[in-house]
This record gives sequence, structure tokens and C-alpha cells, in this order.
Amino acid sequence: MGKILAFVSVNISIIGAPIAAQNLSQYHRTRKLTWATYTPAPSQLKKQGFRLLDFPKIKNQILSSRATGATRSSLKNPAEKTLKVFQYHEKIAILRVQCQDHKDLMIIYGYLIEPAFRYACTLLISANQTPSPITLPPDPQWRYPWTLERLQN
Repeated sequence: MGKILAFVSVNISIIGAPIAAQNLSQYHRTRKLTWATYTPAPSQLKKQGFRLLDFPKIKNQILSSRATGATRSSLKNPAEKTLKVFQYHEKIAILRVQCQDHKDLMIIYGYLIEPAFRYACTLLISANQTPSPITLPPDPQWRYPWTLERLQN
């Protein structure tokens, strides 16, 4: 069995309808992040109500949306389709996460952890390793492990 790096839980109640496409008067979600270095059984996660996502597939979608650049014809976020999962699912499990370098960590943080935090999701990340200064080089732009530090705080 692997180990769990982080377990953060904040219970919040959100009143109103923050999701424009839905007419919700009140709902309750639990904001929680679990980073595991083992792969939980997908059948168990489904029984617990998790929406399962495959990291290699979602990473490709994110990289494609980032490649859009300034030539796009709309003001919509190019990653909107990928990010909608956080609006509609309370529990999300990202499986087969390969955290090889700062680029992977930036995708994990910016496109998975931040949206899950904003929408008060329970997020489980099943990764090959825990992110640490020993295993990941610093962000080249900063020459400092800035993304890693944001993740840990």
C-alpha cells in the first residue's frame, strides 16, 4: 500500500446558484484534497460517488486548450469543457497521475486542484509520487519551487 500525502477538509455551505446553467437554491459540498501514492479500486470509488478521470487523457485535453493561444475566436476559456466536471460533480478522482516535473505539477495545481477548491469538490489524486523539492526541479521561470509551495499551502 502507498501512502497519503495530504488530507485537508473544510466543510462549507453555499447559498445561491453559482452555476449559471443550474437553478439551485442551496447545496452543501465538502472541500477536501487527498493525494495518494497508490491506486484505489475504481469500483470502490464509483460506489462512493466519485467521478473518475484519467490523467493522461485530461492532460492532453488541457495541453490542447493551452495551445489555442490568442488566435481563438471567443472569449470563453479554451479549457471550459474540461473544467465543467468540477461544476457538476461533487467528488472527483484523478487516476494515473504522473508527476514528473514542474509542468505536470502546474497542470495538476492550476487545472485540477484550483478548480476543485473553487467549486468545493472532494478531490482524490492518485499519483506515482508525492510532490516534493527532492523529486521535482524548481520552476525555471522563478528558479524556485513556487508551484510546489502553493500546493503545500
